[in-house]
Amino acid sequence: MRIVAGPFRPSLEKAFQESFARLRKADPLAPLAVVAPSGRVADRLKRLALDVLPNGFAGARFYNLFSFARAIYDEEPGGRLLLDDLVPKRLLSAVHRRHYAGETYLGRAAGSPGPLLRAMDELKSANVDPDGAIAAMAEGHLGDLETPKLSELLGLHKRFSEELRRRKIHLRPDVVRLAADRAERSALVGSLKHVLYYGFYDLDQNQMDLLEKVRRRTDVTVFFPYRKHPDWAFGKGLLEALVSSIREVTKLRGEVELVFPGSLPNDGKVIEDLRKYA
Repeated sequence: MRIVAGPFRPSLEKAFQESFARLRKADPLAPLAVVAPSGRVADRLKRLALDVLPNGFAGARFYNLFSFARAIYDEEPGGRLLLDDLVPKRLLSAVHRRHYAGETYLGRAAGSPGPLLRAMDELKSANVDPDGAIAAMAEGHLGDLETPKLSELLGLHKRFSEELRRRKIHLRPDVVRLAADRAERSALVGSLKHVLYYGFYDLDQNQMDLLEKVRRRTDVTVFFPYRKHPDWAFGKGLLEALVSSIREVTKLRGEVELVFPGSLPNDGKVIEDLRKYA
């Protein structure tokens, strides 16, 4: 996995154009995927690609992250995918009435399934195992969190997840989670010669798992928006996760430092052997 870091404009966009053009010229028909945080960013990347290759190109597909995960998810049948909130809200309300209507904290949430559903989605996106989290909380590993309130929320998460599994219903966060599970055997991922991840400064656990599974099967370049400045501290978590992934791939324990494109002399052209021999 290769990481290119820098501010969006012009550094990151220029680096994307150079990488895209190089990959298309090396093998014009090799299957290539470009994955962006949103459809709007994916559309801009298409325009940038056409700017550098005005005669057009083939073999490249542009996705937002959800549509990329959905393409992998759709390869295997099973389960009903519900992207509308109506049915999930009713199911969650039923679980709440049955088990938590009289509880100290969640009892106050009667009639407000929307915020509860968003909380369930956040827990799903983080790939939180309710049983493991409840056990960790009982052993005191979660620190000074509000234990009674968290216990009720995790219990609701567990019962709601069980109800969804029983009915074979998948929600939006399940798409990315299942795509990560299926990426190792995905025909789409196996067909790709290269994947360009562009513009992500944060990934939840399921999204990070998907990136990990994809990079194990094909070449991946991550274009990471980042500056060494306190205002960009929000991206530090993903940066550390990417560095950890690089260490795992290379099996090296040395420090990994990101440098911006063009900041090294003869960047990408010269490899100098600095080893000293007796």
